[in-house]
Amino acid sequence: MDLSEDADLLRAKELLDKENEDERLRERDPLAAGRWVILQGLQADALNGRSFEIVQAENSDGRVGVRTHEGDKLIKAINLQPFAGEIDETSILKVARIGARGEETGSHGPGGVRTWHWPQKVLDVLPSETSPISVLIGIPLNVTKVEPHSKLEGEDAHDNYFAGNLMVWPETGRALAPWRQSVGPVILWRSGGEPFSADDACLLHGFIRSLLDKADGAALDQDAITPSAFQEFKCLKLAEEKQNPFAEQSEDVNI
Repeated sequence: MDLSEDADLLRAKELLDKENEDERLRERDPLAAGRWVILQGLQADALNGRSFEIVQAENSDGRVGVRTHEGDKLIKAINLQPFAGEIDETSILKVARIGARGEETGSHGPGGVRTWHWPQKVLDVLPSETSPISVLIGIPLNVTKVEPHSKLEGEDAHDNYFAGNLMVWPETGRALAPWRQSVGPVILWRSGGEPFSADDACLLHGFIRSLLDKADGAALDQDAITPSAFQEFKCLKLAEEKQNPFAEQSEDVNI
């Protein structure tokens, strides 16, 4: 390997480290997209005291995009009370959001696999289904379809390959029709309140993907879908990450 290749690898590593740090900062930001807030001090009394999701980070005018029952609104940051653990330690769950294909990725976009924070009371009233394979490995996981943060153009933009794999039934190796196309973004969460991060979601999906690859379109080997099999897979993947300095490292593993 020559010096130019060394320099390219170093720059790639620095970029990856910067992206990871930006993502960790976003996860800790109480006014980041994906957080929930309580509105206060607004002239519109109908909105005061109610909790809504942030769908757009703070702009240069100090306003944050919030999705309300009256539509999306840009509201001054001073009128947003973070809906966080210091208010009620049991109220907020760490969840993973899986973006649809057409959603913008990056530090300000909701796309990709991201760690988010949602109120338990909101999740409890939304329709959800349980990932069949997650039950078999001892980590029952609810999958809830949610609205995208902005309008998605075209059917392909709503595709969510990741979520479709999570809803595969072992007996057939396929997901039911509603999970095969036009799924849109989803939230993955554990009803017991246990944290579930983007790193957890990637590890679980990697395990399911390995089962699907071996099955090659047929039913899955259910003898291989056990808690111990998943834990063995997880430990192997984490060890492989540690051995590769250029691999994205799983830093928030809860399963």
